[in-house]
Amino acid sequence: MLLVNNGRQAWKLVDGREATSEEDRNQARNATFGSHYVFAMPFKLTDPGVRLEYAGHAKLADGTETQRILVTYEKGAGDAGGLHTWTYSFDEKTGRLAANHLNYAPGKYDFTEYLDDRMFEDLRLASRRLGYNADESGKTGPKISETLYEDIQFNVELPESLFAPPAAK
Repeated sequence: MLLVNNGRQAWKLVDGREATSEEDRNQARNATFGSHYVFAMPFKLTDPGVRLEYAGHAKLADGTETQRILVTYEKGAGDAGGLHTWTYSFDEKTGRLAANHLNYAPGKYDFTEYLDDRMFEDLRLASRRLGYNADESGKTGPKISETLYEDIQFNVELPESLFAPPAAK
C-alpha cells in the first residue's frame, strides 16, 4: 500500500492501482494530512490563521510533566481550518513535544505520543510516534498505530511525477 498527498489531494494505491472507495480516499487523506500536522510540529504553530490558548499543566501516563497549548485554526485557514482542535503537550523540563490530543470530528478523538528524539541535521525530532484512540479527556484506549521515522532527509529533489494523480501517471 502506498499513500500519496500532493498538498491538494490524497490517494491510496494498492498493488500499484488506485483504491477508490470512500474509506480508501478517507484513509489516504487522513493519514497523510494528519502526519503533516504531527510530524511538522512545532512548526504548525506558526501557520496563518492559528489560534493558541494556554491549556494548563498535565501529567502524562508515563509521568512526564507537561504544559499544554490548545490549538485551533480559523475557518478557511489551510485544509481543515475550523474543523479540528489540537491540544499539544510539551515537556516542562526540556520543551520537547511529548504528546497531542486531537478532536477531529464531533465526539471523535485520538492521542499521539512522541518518543525517541534524535538529531536530524540541526533539528531534534521524535523518531517514533504511537497513536491511540482516546476519549474527550485524553484517556487512551489500545495502541492503534506506531510510526517510525528512520531516514529523514532535507532539501531532497523529488520528481513532480511522484505527486501526480494516479490516472495521470
